[in-house]
Amino acid sequence: MSILDRLGLLEDVLATGSPPLGRQFVYSEENPEGLEQPPQNPGDFGFGLSVRRDTLDPMLLEHARNTGAEVRMGCWIKEVERAGDRVVGVAGTSATGELNEGAQLVVGADGVHSFVAKALAAEYEEYAPPARGIYYCYVKGWASQEGGPPDAAEFSHIPGELAYVFPSNGGQTCIALSLDQEDCKWLKRSATARFQERLQRHSGLMPRFTACTAVSRVLGHSPEPSYVRVPRGPGWALVGDASIHSDPFAGQGMDMAGVHATFLGEEVNSWLSGKCSQEDALEAYHHRRNDDALDTYRQVVAEALQI
Repeated sequence: MSILDRLGLLEDVLATGSPPLGRQFVYSEENPEGLEQPPQNPGDFGFGLSVRRDTLDPMLLEHARNTGAEVRMGCWIKEVERAGDRVVGVAGTSATGELNEGAQLVVGADGVHSFVAKALAAEYEEYAPPARGIYYCYVKGWASQEGGPPDAAEFSHIPGELAYVFPSNGGQTCIALSLDQEDCKWLKRSATARFQERLQRHSGLMPRFTACTAVSRVLGHSPEPSYVRVPRGPGWALVGDASIHSDPFAGQGMDMAGVHATFLGEEVNSWLSGKCSQEDALEAYHHRRNDDALDTYRQVVAEALQI
């Protein structure tokens, strides 16, 4: 939220119809009707947002263009170029031919399966093996507990499983299941039918789910490792899931990506304006990332094994 506001995009994002989530409901065996709670980490705004990536990403891309960034689509990085131990650019292909770009700093923001991180052999500071996978779909017509427009995230816990609900933009709502490895394999073999079968165990959600209209197929992926990588070196840095990734059940990925990209941007600005060296700037970014994320990462890793 604070990052969108700082970019001047918060009002535009709200205009997409993403409802302010000013509360949450938690269902469990002890509270089958749902326990109402304040929203998680609402910051200065008092609410959270869930925005679909196919809506948010083009808005961020257009903002980058409008503020002076040169954006090229359809590029594939195949090599990170070095001079000694320093990264000095990238090479690959683009829609118009060969790609060879020199750079004072190469930033890998290329996700969980980051090519940049692998090419640089970025070391792990912490690592945990795969624990949980996630399957989800989008529906229209989701109603609040009272029957009105949705205004809350919802979480339903049963032993070994978590279902959750995030009302998003365009009148769509994400319904998701967090499952262990064996249950992921079982569900994948017949995703639509078995997704609904498992959701029936979440009595606080299922009646409203059956009243909705599906607008996507059931999507998802098997468990991935959790890790914290060393996010910097001479001439390079990592952000987002390339830098740190934890089990998606906790919903921390987008928040961390935005916050940590801001940390990196601030420190790079200090370097480029002559206030410090690149090495000092990247070291400061590294410390700020760890101060912000490590406690949360460790908590998420521990909870993923306890659901």
